[in-house]
Amino acid sequence: MNSEGFKKTISPFFWSECDNSASVCLEVGSYRNEIFEARAEEGFEGSGYDWASLARVF
Repeated sequence: MNSEGFKKTISPFFWSECDNSASVCLEVGSYRNEIFEARAEEGFEGSGYDWASLARVF
């Protein structure tokens, strides 16, 4: 798979590489933002960390 195909496959997430690690990231407010807008007062933004927290719960 080429780079553009990979980007489309993991969308709305994006890949970020450093020297010895890599991350799959999600920009705040870029996916299902309405879920996090309803919980904004509790500090939720819709970041990848928020999605990881939801995944652990469910």
